[in-house]
Amino acid sequence: MIPIVVGLTATATALLMGLLILQRRDTVLRAREQAYEFHELRDRLQTLAIGGQLETRSVAYAFLIESLNLVIRNAGVMRLSQVLKVARAVKTNADNLGTEQIIEDVHQQGKDTQKLYHDFFGALIRMLVSNDHLTSWMFSLATFSAEALNRAAVRAITSVGRALLPERTDAIYEARRYQRWRSRVYALSY
Repeated sequence: MIPIVVGLTATATALLMGLLILQRRDTVLRAREQAYEFHELRDRLQTLAIGGQLETRSVAYAFLIESLNLVIRNAGVMRLSQVLKVARAVKTNADNLGTEQIIEDVHQQGKDTQKLYHDFFGALIRMLVSNDHLTSWMFSLATFSAEALNRAAVRAITSVGRALLPERTDAIYEARRYQRWRSRVYALSY
């Protein structure tokens, strides 16, 4: 019996040590991955503008370049509260330019611009939920419950989440908003 307890203790200690060592590397890797993803999106946007496929005076271009620059400065290195501030700033930017006007302008653009918007909203969703494992899990649950359950059940789950974990619930709410915008652009790009 003692060898089993010693073996389990050694295994648990090794797993904990590995988790502690790799956690820092995971954080650094996630920060670099997010920064790279948003830089790649900005490069694609600039390529479309240089190629004449997207007018630099359009609302679609103005929203995307401002949002990408804001997110690039902050990608991967923020706490959840800071990520929420950036998400709200992107929403404010969309509200100032007119969300419906942006979506309409994207409708008028080519497939490459529509795909770029689709990828941008997907990257925003990942940024909102990937920096915190609990938020990521809750987002998966919220997405599943929105598809599988009725609205009353989703509201009940949301109200419990808002009472227990308000900041994480706000992150999920913002991610779901970008998911709706992404689905609206998705219908255009495919």
